[in-house]
Amino acid sequence: MELGIIVADILSLSQTSRSEGVALDRVCLDRLYNRLGFHDADQLVCRAVDEIATRVTDSSRYWSKGDWGALLDCVNGIDKLATQVGMPALARCARDVAGCIRFADRPALDATLWRMTHLGEASVAAVSGQQDLSL
Repeated sequence: MELGIIVADILSLSQTSRSEGVALDRVCLDRLYNRLGFHDADQLVCRAVDEIATRVTDSSRYWSKGDWGALLDCVNGIDKLATQVGMPALARCARDVAGCIRFADRPALDATLWRMTHLGEASVAAVSGQQDLSL
């Protein structure tokens, strides 16, 4: 995905939007861009957002098949990627989904997975510049 992320734009997404939970962690992003430099950090964020989008889609497929092991691996990956690129709400929600899988709590899993899917899609759209976020 060619996002063409500009540092100033991505850092402006650091506050919660009107959508539930969509926020980027400014401190995490600052550290990432300072450590890697603009080009490398931008590439890492682009790849991570691509992978998050893929995993969010895959998680619905695994859920519909009842493939709990694959779903657990998928949401653990979302947690890791979201943490890496400063999406704390998405990371936290992915951990909640993982907990529901581990405890075999199907009603909670259904609701929490829906929330993670919604939050994942909104987060990807926000980073892609397709959603207007307020400061």
